[in-house]
Amino acid sequence: MRTTPKAERLLAAFRSRKVAERERAIPALASLARPPLPLLRKLAASSAHGVERRCAFEVLQQRRDPSALKLAPKYLRDPYMSVRLVALQIIAEMGGRTAALKIAPGLKDASGGVRVTCATLLGRLRDRRSVPVLLRALRDKKWYVRQAAAEALGVLADPRAARALKRALTDKRACVSNAAKLALKSIAS
Repeated sequence: MRTTPKAERLLAAFRSRKVAERERAIPALASLARPPLPLLRKLAASSAHGVERRCAFEVLQQRRDPSALKLAPKYLRDPYMSVRLVALQIIAEMGGRTAALKIAPGLKDASGGVRVTCATLLGRLRDRRSVPVLLRALRDKKWYVRQAAAEALGVLADPRAARALKRALTDKRACVSNAAKLALKSIAS
């Protein structure tokens, strides 16, 4: 498939050292009337450059291309955190009833940023099957993951979380104990 000169310039921006240039290229490429989807699928699936994979992956996500959802489980194990984050977003947006089950293992990721994103997405998905993993995340070593877990449990308002949230009221980080307090209010109402 031939690409237009504009599409070629935008694709070249995926390898730019300038973050702003790369980030502008993603929605610009996604908004083209005829983006080079086969090439984007190939880049997302097999580029040796993590940033290029992520950018192509995000364009596919914005176009709601089914190949993005097919690639997402593979990219939950990608060495680049930014690629894993995009995969989580795709699964949350397009994953249907099984999205929470696919996202939950991310609460064990080495990256605190990925873990906090997982907790936030699990709350947003409102799937009560997430309660056990969120309860474990309340004991995470990173305070911001504990806070996100407490907030997600508040959204779910599942009574099974009450005991663990009461323990979290004594967390040394005020933001965690405040999130636990609000979550308990959600459960009580």
